[in-house]
Amino acid sequence: MTMPLSSCHAARIFDVSQRVALVTGAASGLGQAIARVLLDNGARVVMGDKHAVAPCGNDRRSLAVECDVTDDAAITGMFDQAEQQFGLVDVVFNVAGIGLRESAAETSRDHWRTIMRVNGESAFCVSREAGRRLIAARHSGSIVNVTSFLRERPMRNVAAYGASKAAMHQMTRSLAFEWARHGIRVNEIAPGWFPTGMTAPFLEGRAGSVVAQANPMRRLGSPDDLAGVVLLLASDASAYITGASIAVDGGQHLD
Repeated sequence: MTMPLSSCHAARIFDVSQRVALVTGAASGLGQAIARVLLDNGARVVMGDKHAVAPCGNDRRSLAVECDVTDDAAITGMFDQAEQQFGLVDVVFNVAGIGLRESAAETSRDHWRTIMRVNGESAFCVSREAGRRLIAARHSGSIVNVTSFLRERPMRNVAAYGASKAAMHQMTRSLAFEWARHGIRVNEIAPGWFPTGMTAPFLEGRAGSVVAQANPMRRLGSPDDLAGVVLLLASDASAYITGASIAVDGGQHLD
């Protein structure tokens, strides 16, 4: 059914004020930026991270939870706290992750397993917990996995990291297909180079300038560049979008 044009007001279709959102990796970087966008636009936000999360926005609409996403009991506890404080979580952003920059020849089995566990496996487990609860409640929802342009673009010294993000990409498509009948949308944001604590060791100095100049838009990403896609995927504006991957990379994927 096509929505009447008279009802397609941006303030309504992008409204997240009735959403309960959970953001992993919210203590810093892109997770913190995403949590702030949601809070600034009226959502109630649970900020989960292995490290302590600093207050962000209105304390009455935010809840900080220390959670190791590699621990199933911790994930369950995080959702339980969210429900006790705000009710059912209907928006999830899987942002928690770690990087690994070393040559393939030097990447040990333990390093490979660790990055797969933190990035891919944990995003699945958080999504699974959200999906179980939404299905049981017969409630629609939105799950967003934050991957990377490296999910499909080869680059030296990031074989394990790229593979973990590629796994998240395929997981997004699979969950979207399986849960569409329950009204649960599963989509993906694939950022390019954004200065964060994880990317700082690589982007500091001359490397950052080189990367920026190689980008079609001739710059790195900034937290504000995420706001539009975050609100799109968290709101009814994306009611008929699932299994999609949205690149937020200044056109880097086109190169």
